[in-house]
Amino acid sequence: MQFFTKHSGNFTGRGIRWLFIFISCITFSCNASREFEFAWLSDTHIGSSGADEDLAELVSDINNQAAIEFTILAGDVTELDTDDYLLTARNLLDQLFQPYYVIPGNHDTKWSASGGRNFIRLFEDDKFTFLHQNIRFIGMHQGPMLRMGDGHFAPQDLRWLDSLLNKTKPHKKLFFVTHYPINPSVSNWVEFLKLIKDHNAKLVIHGHGHRNRSDNYAGLPAAMGRSSLSRGGQAGYNIVQVNADQITISEKSPGEPRQQPWFTLSLEPETNIALPQDVPDYSMNNQYPQVKVLWRHFSGYTLTAAAAVDSSRVYTGDASGRIYAFDLESGNRLWQYESGAPVYARPEVRNHSLVFTSTDSNIYCLNNRNGYLNWRVKTGAPVIASPLTDSLKVYVGSSDGYFRCIDLISGSLLWKSAQIDGFVETRPLLYEDKVIFGAWDGNLYALDRQSGTPAWTWSGGRDGVLYSPAACWPVAGRGNVFIVAPDRYMTAINAKTGETIWRSNRFQVRESIGAAADGSAIYARCMRDTVFAVNPAAERLQPDWVSDCTYGYDIAPSMPQERGGTIFFGTKDGFVFALNRHSGKVKWKYRIGPNLVNTVTPLNKHQVVATTINGQIVLLSAETN
Repeated sequence: MQFFTKHSGNFTGRGIRWLFIFISCITFSCNASREFEFAWLSDTHIGSSGADEDLAELVSDINNQAAIEFTILAGDVTELDTDDYLLTARNLLDQLFQPYYVIPGNHDTKWSASGGRNFIRLFEDDKFTFLHQNIRFIGMHQGPMLRMGDGHFAPQDLRWLDSLLNKTKPHKKLFFVTHYPINPSVSNWVEFLKLIKDHNAKLVIHGHGHRNRSDNYAGLPAAMGRSSLSRGGQAGYNIVQVNADQITISEKSPGEPRQQPWFTLSLEPETNIALPQDVPDYSMNNQYPQVKVLWRHFSGYTLTAAAAVDSSRVYTGDASGRIYAFDLESGNRLWQYESGAPVYARPEVRNHSLVFTSTDSNIYCLNNRNGYLNWRVKTGAPVIASPLTDSLKVYVGSSDGYFRCIDLISGSLLWKSAQIDGFVETRPLLYEDKVIFGAWDGNLYALDRQSGTPAWTWSGGRDGVLYSPAACWPVAGRGNVFIVAPDRYMTAINAKTGETIWRSNRFQVRESIGAAADGSAIYARCMRDTVFAVNPAAERLQPDWVSDCTYGYDIAPSMPQERGGTIFFGTKDGFVFALNRHSGKVKWKYRIGPNLVNTVTPLNKHQVVATTINGQIVLLSAETN
């Protein structure tokens, strides 16, 4: 363990914290448990207005509380992982006199230009565990990585927890720290409860809800904490006091006395976790017996992107940093290639080349038959954007402010765009003579396909980068480009000029849009139950059909994909849907698990490859009579 780190010749706050931990271990290792206090921050949202001033004030106030022995920050450290917001947060937290422990929240992982790499670089890990006064503290985030949707414990993190608990005596008191609650808002919450059920879990504290509230999750006592932001009131945090018999939690604002406890929990009774029954529910699959799983593979790591397919293979990457090739017919793994960091974007296969991006900052091209490296292009930041190819070129965005065009055969840079303000995660659109893509800066860009010079830039006019048309894959038809965005508008844009043709919030869209294979129809999946089709030549939004698919509330991005007259899409709850292209009628739906299904990859009108955020790759087939 490193006790000191140096910066400009001085010991940093991080080094002082490690020294404190070391001295604490020596001082208290032989002592019985005693009363102690710690500060609990949450939802600091650095990058939002006034957030850094609020956190600085709270750090100063915590330092004035002599009884506080450490601080925990339960996620949403930043508004989004861009513009050195995480570095600002760390520099402020480093001013604490005592140790601190941090996990990311959904704002730190969903809107992450680095795919979570910056968090780990600055805070050493995205989870933590430590022992204090004979209590084991365990902090774990629930993402979701680069996706809207339910929270999700990464499969690799659940393995870490399982290993940790196997080394922990069953009677040891456990305190958990998460960002989301432990309830159905986290897709695999039951898996988490199964792991801790036979251990002495006393409490979980979490954020996300921005207010103080006591709760109970299937028998596990819980406390949700306020946001540390002032936002028209007072900045504040909570102080958790622990003694041999009970826990109390009190709110505290800078310069004010702490309030009376709003949470009290006795530590005497054993926690009795009652696991929910029949979760998840697969009974719906019985209604569509024609749908079969031809093969299934679990990678064991977070998987956030669609698969690529050719005539004989399926390709996908995951958070292990590996890219895999599977035999399309059998599902057997043919080869794997290991990059230097997690792979979160859809790969692209063209001819005998497989192109993919990695958060190790590289764009790779492999021989798709054996996985051997053809070439690699280094960028200036982690890459989470999906590439697109034509017969000769690769088009791909990045997080270093540039969009690139690369020769598919040699890996030579053909052109690089002018500076782009936001990071790019989308798969671009090649349409007519342009390459079109959104970025997390509020803009949709169109560049000349041959030179990379700007053709036009479109903006929806809504302040705030979180409303950007950056996660949807733009589609086109009849001379127009179509997008949806978190501002809940669907927009048709003239592909030549960038002028708005129409713009409508009649349907509650968000980030899921697709097109017919021949460009004759545009499909959008709404935030609740509904999928609709529009004519791309229409001068206003006039649906050809509207289908009530009853998938519930769902804001996760999954682009509707059409092949052979069937529209396929996935949902946050693990369902794959198939609709009739002409009517929108549901042909079938099938649940492959409880977790978010990424954009699916149809093979034909009967078969589709689906991937899920928990590392599952599945080939589904609907048998025909």
